[in-house]
Amino acid sequence: MDEEIKEELEKKWILNLSMHFRDHSPREKFFLTYAETPHRWRRVTISCDYRDAPPKSLERDLQSLQFQRDKSARIYEAIRMSLQDIQFYDTVTNLKLETRDDRLHVHVTEDTNEIIPYPSTSAVRHLDCRHYKESELTFDAHMSGFVYKVNVDGHVWIKKEIPGPDSVDEFLYEINALTDLVGSKSVIQFQGLVVSEDGQLVKGLLIAFAEEGALVDILYDNKGQLSWLRREQWAKQIVQGLSEIHEAGFVQGDFTLSNIVIDEHDEAKIIDINRRGCPVGWEPPEISKLVESSQRISMYIGVKSDLFQLGMVLWALAEEEDEPERQPRPLSLKRTRNNIPQYFRDLVELCLSDRPRQRLAAKDMLPLFPQYSHEKLRPLSIAPDVFPERSRNRDHVPNMEDYEYDRDGVQDLRYRSRDRSLSGRPGSIDIPFDGPGSYIVSRRGRQPAMNTSHLSLSDRSRGVSADHSDYGEPNIVPVSPTGEHRWEEIEMDGNPYLIQRDSIDLAEFKRTCSRGVSGGPGREFHHIDSGLADMDLVGVGGQEALTMDPESEDRGNSTPRGIADEMRLEDHDRHGDTAYENMNLAL
Repeated sequence: MDEEIKEELEKKWILNLSMHFRDHSPREKFFLTYAETPHRWRRVTISCDYRDAPPKSLERDLQSLQFQRDKSARIYEAIRMSLQDIQFYDTVTNLKLETRDDRLHVHVTEDTNEIIPYPSTSAVRHLDCRHYKESELTFDAHMSGFVYKVNVDGHVWIKKEIPGPDSVDEFLYEINALTDLVGSKSVIQFQGLVVSEDGQLVKGLLIAFAEEGALVDILYDNKGQLSWLRREQWAKQIVQGLSEIHEAGFVQGDFTLSNIVIDEHDEAKIIDINRRGCPVGWEPPEISKLVESSQRISMYIGVKSDLFQLGMVLWALAEEEDEPERQPRPLSLKRTRNNIPQYFRDLVELCLSDRPRQRLAAKDMLPLFPQYSHEKLRPLSIAPDVFPERSRNRDHVPNMEDYEYDRDGVQDLRYRSRDRSLSGRPGSIDIPFDGPGSYIVSRRGRQPAMNTSHLSLSDRSRGVSADHSDYGEPNIVPVSPTGEHRWEEIEMDGNPYLIQRDSIDLAEFKRTCSRGVSGGPGREFHHIDSGLADMDLVGVGGQEALTMDPESEDRGNSTPRGIADEMRLEDHDRHGDTAYENMNLAL
């Protein structure tokens, strides 16, 4: 891989998330951001189906790679020269890769299930904050998920985008919370909103950048080297931040070590106030019981669940443990050998109580901390390779197989089997603690980094072979390439159809119908890929759906949310519409 491509993988082709499927089928979906121009960013999804992949194909090559970033790099190398031929949608563009007849085909369609209904600026007009157009931001670096470091008017800030269509409510919650908490001592400071060029839509938010990074990384990189005075100061600031959030009427909702950062003044700040839900291993006992009974837990996330997670944070600070969620319960400081004050042990015990009523409010904890002067402590030396034997496997990318969403956009937490457990504990909740909205990336070996900006070029390209197979020039197959659905209704053999004349040969279609391909009792059809991928003909009035390429029926893949993994439509009755009700919902 040459230096130019390596640079483009950092600046132009950014892997945000990846997804496997819960049916364990050999398919993947990648969520990327493509910088078509410096100020023209496109959201792109890549669909890969490894089932029946031909030898020496791109799909077979991708299947052999271990790291998601290596796969993304290989995809980029394969289609890089053809990207200029793709007319991207203004929403989300899906590229379905398929090797057929020794040639790579790229099917281009709109990924309708990933389109984000960006809120109107009228929804936030009650907030007193500055608006910045996207063109006013200069990209600096990708942090994780859909989080970026940017330069704005000479300031280095963090830009957070809406991860997906199910996250809009969480995003608005965070905007309202951060605006109300401006001036708080221990909550990250809100800097403004990112809006569309016409100023009509809210596209993201801007917050301060904490130079020292996430507390989870600091504990990992400096285990055994952090003084109790420093950790005690952070603990008090963390309690103060949570008190500020609760007293303002909000809930953090995802209160883990990953959502606490340390700034250049060595002060702890809380981030990500969006009620995302309980990550793996961080669930309080009362929520664990609900999950076991298959209940949705979103409405139970509140102040008391925050306080239980606060207890886990304080325990982690006392023990200098970066992964409290992996430790056997109940957590306790009663037997710790560390010189931890008794008041601190009591606070941890109260927070971790099985009875929510016994958990002390954060504002009532603050007087228990000793008064201390903010003396100058030795600067932190964040070095990822302090423990080289633990600093492996850094090419981790958030994987959407670890997230479940319901139709209302609320995470539905469910238990996964022992062999699928992320935390290594039986019955772990199906949500990892590093979510797609994470602010600071993790550098730890067990949960490797989501970005590779801190690695050498040789480390970043690990596993990507320079002598990979030449897949030839990809064949771009556009489906409504202009981004405008120009459907026309025609009648054929007494049946109404919607067609796109620009992307189907009408004469060939008539011949196909005359051969009886268009339907009949017992004929099976499949809704494939996201948003009509490869589908240029859709039956209306209860008629069947037909794909451009009948051989591609079994090569589709699903989107991660909203629609079943694979929708199977059967034409049992030519005059009935029951078989097509789900299809209409999908459209």
